[in-house]
Amino acid sequence: MVDLESEQFSEQRVESEASWAIVPQMRIASDAPQSGTQPRQKTRAWLILVLALIAGGSGISIPSAAIGVGEAAPKVPAVSTKSPLKFAPCAASMTTVAEAALACLETPPKAKPAKKVTLKFHFDPGLHPSAAARIREIAEWALPFYNGYFTRLKKPSKIHIVFPLSPEWCGEIVAPFDLGNPTPAQTASSYLCTQDGGANAGHARSGATAFVVVRPAASLVSDFKSGGGEASDEFYYSLVAAEMGHASRSLLMESFTQERSGQPYWPIWAQYMGNEILWYLADIRAGVAPEEARAERVWWNCERRATWRADYNDPRLSSWDTGNGGIYGCPTEASNDDAPNHYNMAFMAGEYLVARHGLRWLLETFMAAPLKSRTGPSQRNLGKAAKLIGYRTWRQLEKELNRNLQSVLAGYGASLPE
Repeated sequence: MVDLESEQFSEQRVESEASWAIVPQMRIASDAPQSGTQPRQKTRAWLILVLALIAGGSGISIPSAAIGVGEAAPKVPAVSTKSPLKFAPCAASMTTVAEAALACLETPPKAKPAKKVTLKFHFDPGLHPSAAARIREIAEWALPFYNGYFTRLKKPSKIHIVFPLSPEWCGEIVAPFDLGNPTPAQTASSYLCTQDGGANAGHARSGATAFVVVRPAASLVSDFKSGGGEASDEFYYSLVAAEMGHASRSLLMESFTQERSGQPYWPIWAQYMGNEILWYLADIRAGVAPEEARAERVWWNCERRATWRADYNDPRLSSWDTGNGGIYGCPTEASNDDAPNHYNMAFMAGEYLVARHGLRWLLETFMAAPLKSRTGPSQRNLGKAAKLIGYRTWRQLEKELNRNLQSVLAGYGASLPE
């Protein structure tokens, strides 16, 4: 059900008067405090991870995701909540959340899109062919893992994947998707096209269309043009796979609500579960040892120390519409910089729910529940949503995820402050 199209430069324009809002800009943990909401440039700490040949096929072998040919990857550490939890059938005989989730993620879920989903690639003319091939390959690999989002699609849908190396070219390509019919120059000067090492994804202003923009930092552009060392690192390719989660989820929302903007129905942490799970898998597939890939999702390369009494019910995690939404980056003095942050919490929740129920359930059932239980446009009822997924209240779910989070952190020798 997946068709692939590619091009070096597209003249295609999507005409529609519908509007949309992009997912709030991703902000990645930095070696130093940052101001504003700009993502960091990739830290040098990533370079300690040894990149291996990408494993063939579309699955993740357990436990044979290898560092080198014929060399078995280290076992996933038993750092998560143990039995008597009941795990999904896909977990087989695994006894920890970490092991059970990875077993359930060995191959894409058996979920068939209701309508065909097509990928269309827009590569900067200066992008080295080797980088373009990796982007195309990682996106094709990742898409079937998101099939749980596509089982209720009403129309054939398309996800555009844009990889710019200059704001000007980015503006030409992304303006047709952008809110409010901006000119290419206006989009080029916006956050969507700032060559800052970040990424954005969401629904386009036309129906059944979503897009992803991944922008290497300006200091790395030369490597992506030449195929140099930084262009060989897994970071930006894994980021493509992760950001496809936002694009895919926007198509799910449209299939229920016909809305093409915002993401009002889910708490912030829930919006990132699929993304963080795919980032984890993509890193393993690129040769990162499973325990290293998992630690990066739990701690984001920050000091392994909790700075707040993390709770999935925290007001900062409720909605982007509060004006104070999100918990970012490594800890600083800023009120929204804490560890664990909302990306970390999303991963831990997603890993736990995949272990308990499988990835298809997470994307098809859990993520659809707030859409089914909505009381009006942009109006959610999480209490009703909880009952649809087997919980008495939404708070019961949050408390369960809180216990799992504390167990995961304990496995790294960390605990929540009093």
